[in-house]
Amino acid sequence: MFAPRGELSFREALSRCHMNNVPLCLMYGKEDPWVKPIWGLQVKKQVPEAPYYEISPAGHCPHDEVPEVVNYLLRGWIKSLESQGSVSLPLLDDADGIEDDIAKDLEFIREGSKITVRVRFLGSSFSFWNRIISQIKSQ
Repeated sequence: MFAPRGELSFREALSRCHMNNVPLCLMYGKEDPWVKPIWGLQVKKQVPEAPYYEISPAGHCPHDEVPEVVNYLLRGWIKSLESQGSVSLPLLDDADGIEDDIAKDLEFIREGSKITVRVRFLGSSFSFWNRIISQIKSQ
């Protein structure tokens, strides 16, 4: 309430990252009660080349809720950056899939129990209407 305002708005900071070729990887928890995935989709529209991962079940802090998944995605994204794209992004079998909208289940073991998390990847051909249609079909 009484916190000082930032010098740049989020939109301005995002624009500067884009202008300076700062690579971005977007990750959102699908069940986030504060930053709804629709806000991530707005960011994706501004930087269409950035990979977008929607993680479920996960809320506002997917890095805390499912660190295994976030680490897997981040490490894979960094490998893809370092290889200048010769290593595919996580969830993609090859670089051709970078335009697609795909979802996969990732499994890992935590404290002796198998956990399954669904991760959706939105590629560069993402459109808002395709996303809505995809959501309706998945329900």
